[in-house]
Amino acid sequence: MPYKPKRPCGHPGCAELTQGRFCELHSKGNNSSYNRNSRDADSKKFYGGRAWRETSKRQLMREPLCAECLRAERMTAATLADHIQPIRDGGSRYDPENLQSLCKACHNRKH
Repeated sequence: MPYKPKRPCGHPGCAELTQGRFCELHSKGNNSSYNRNSRDADSKKFYGGRAWRETSKRQLMREPLCAECLRAERMTAATLADHIQPIRDGGSRYDPENLQSLCKACHNRKH
């Protein structure tokens, strides 16, 4: 039975042809940046928990526009709640004063 034709790797900028989604170099098991940037178990539990989801939802309802874009005089809808002072640096987890609403682009730029 014939195989499906190979297609380019799904990693941005990689033109390697592969049968799967990613080439060998960019598959999750071999990609060191994937493993380096994955969250620890405590962070996964916190950000996946009900209390954070509700806090995040309230933050986005309170401030529906991206804080960074507003500073640059752009109006962009926020999609993520972000800790101003990171939890690992002593920031409060659920305090609204330690939260800001960001669009995905600004959040990725920050982190």
